[in-house]
Amino acid sequence: MNDRPYWFYFAPDGEIRAQEGHMQEYLVNRPDEATMERLLNIHTVDVAGVVLRLAWQVGLLRDEITNLTWDQVDFESFQIHLPDRTVPIGETLADYLRTVHKRWTFVIGDPANNYVVWSDRYHKQMQPQAISRIVRKALDEGGQTEVRLIDLRHDYVIRQLERYDWAYVARITGTEIRSLQLHFAQHLPDGKA
Repeated sequence: MNDRPYWFYFAPDGEIRAQEGHMQEYLVNRPDEATMERLLNIHTVDVAGVVLRLAWQVGLLRDEITNLTWDQVDFESFQIHLPDRTVPIGETLADYLRTVHKRWTFVIGDPANNYVVWSDRYHKQMQPQAISRIVRKALDEGGQTEVRLIDLRHDYVIRQLERYDWAYVARITGTEIRSLQLHFAQHLPDGKA
């Protein structure tokens, strides 16, 4: 009989996988809100600004940001339509994205480009690793050296859970309620779980 501990997780492909060993603590490095607002004011219409907003204000994952197209952004109903869910965006963010879309379409000169995050250098969809590097640089410049791209999403999830119920947050984040409770209840005021 094997006495070594195992823990189970959902892999990106949707399969349940087993991992030998003890489950690591779910660490969330929450960004400083004032610093994030300052970074957003510095990065107005560059790639870092777009990615920071999509991760921190909408809770998108890196692959969702990478694959996001302008067709998925509904400026009129203030929503982003992803394959597995619809995420609300505020009017301010919708206006910001509309401005970015117009500007980038004009600068790139290629109306056929449909990706929200576009590489000027390679004239194609920006790759996930490049997105991570750009965000890492911006966060480091803001003194948020312990904050990762995924932490921006986690902070979004926590802020939503502070305002809304588990079912609503599960719907807009694409995360099961049990997973939300397991990973985020410890970050909420007592009694929320």
